[in-house]
Amino acid sequence: SDNFFVAADLNLYYDRQHEQWYKRPDWFAVVGISPLYQGRESRYSYVVWDEKVVPLLVVELLSEGTEDEDQGRTSSRPKGPPTKWEVYEKILQIPYYVIFSRQTSQVQFFKLTAGSYVKQPSSTKSLWLPEVQLGLRRWKGKYDGLKRQWLRWHDVDGHWLPTLAERAETERQRAETERQRAVQAEQQALSERQRAVQAEQQALLEQERAAHAEQQAVLERQQAVQAKQETWLERQQARFERERAVQAEQQVLSERQRATQAEQQVLLERQQVLLERQRAQQLAAKLRALGIDPDQL
Repeated sequence: SDNFFVAADLNLYYDRQHEQWYKRPDWFAVVGISPLYQGRESRYSYVVWDEKVVPLLVVELLSEGTEDEDQGRTSSRPKGPPTKWEVYEKILQIPYYVIFSRQTSQVQFFKLTAGSYVKQPSSTKSLWLPEVQLGLRRWKGKYDGLKRQWLRWHDVDGHWLPTLAERAETERQRAETERQRAVQAEQQALSERQRAVQAEQQALLEQERAAHAEQQAVLERQQAVQAKQETWLERQQARFERERAVQAEQQVLSERQRATQAEQQVLLERQQVLLERQRAQQLAAKLRALGIDPDQL
């Protein structure tokens, strides 16, 4: 968060009258302060009188050299700096103080009550900080390459806050999921494009088929027109042939009529000749009857 500063093994300067005096908590947290000094650069120390905000929580990890001081069993030297406990409890009045033993995994929770630290019952599993709506309790797992008991933050529902490694893994999984979604979306888009291309090809094929069918229909219509024209020509040719036949037949009939007329003329002429002969014979007979020799005439 931009208003939540945590530090480990960082000098904590607490007394403006003694600017060289400091404590170096194993871990502490400050609420309402940016992680960056003056919002620009990393912090190399924490000066309370400059920031005007005391830490909300301090955690000390027990060790043989500092165990007594961490648990408040030491006293300050005359005119010397106060003890760690005195600084946390009396001078800075840090609301929460936690002592954790990495050797035994035992944890001690202290709350500042009426100006003094009150140790919480040993049955207390978690130290709840309402100011930040977070709790701190022991957690067994692997962190920083070591599998052991650790102190870890949790929310109001008891869910652990993810570590940087877990956040990185979650982010990696999220990125992988997004990548897979992107790949799937790209594959989906490619599939859609392929379907669109197939649909376009199918449409073109249908258009070609329709054009071919239209061409076939035009060809068939042209063939039908040609067939009609050929039929009409054949009919005209047949009609012409019939007319020629009629004309030929009429010509033959005319020739026959002329031949009949000629034959009748010949018959008529023959009848005329016969009639003339008959008349001549009758005349000759009359002449002979009169005693005239027609041959002498």
